[in-house]
Amino acid sequence: MQSEDFNTLRTRAIIAGFGGASLLLLLYFGILTAVQSFEHALRSFLELWYWIIALFAGFGTQMALYYYIRAVSKLRKAHAGAGVAASGGMSGAAMVACCAHHVSDVLPLFGVSAAALFLTEYQLLFMVLGLLSNLVGIAFMLKIIAQGALFQEGSRLRVLCRVDMERVFRLTLVAAALTFVLVAIAGYLGAIDLSPY
Repeated sequence: MQSEDFNTLRTRAIIAGFGGASLLLLLYFGILTAVQSFEHALRSFLELWYWIIALFAGFGTQMALYYYIRAVSKLRKAHAGAGVAASGGMSGAAMVACCAHHVSDVLPLFGVSAAALFLTEYQLLFMVLGLLSNLVGIAFMLKIIAQGALFQEGSRLRVLCRVDMERVFRLTLVAAALTFVLVAIAGYLGAIDLSPY
């Protein structure tokens, strides 16, 4: 494969990552603005900016890697696997959970107030789940890139050949599951507040 093909793919993958993160940002602000106001959306963003930025970054990274895998696979006429997009949905779900307490203002009209209360009560838990699923998704996609040697000679991704990415993926999966369980237990025991509002 030509060097310019990889350079073009890398640039397009970065654009796809920024595009995905931007869409998630629009979803966040769109939901809060629709339910409350733009000022309220901005205030909520400023209160939880570290969680939200981390979710955006993780989702954007997954989008970039997913685009890269698909594009390189098409160029090489190979299939890298279909499961790489699954964990990206968790970031969107976490962002929806982040604003669920505002949606609770209108959900009783639809008869789903119990769901809004649940999402609001466990907002932090959903954000942690979104971040952890981002990490697992990124590790999974890097494993696919390494297994398929979906990189150009001399690229930074070549370092993946020197690492057992299958093991990294499994360790990331186990660490994410343990972290989630510990956060859930800490929240259940009252050691941490799962709802910042």
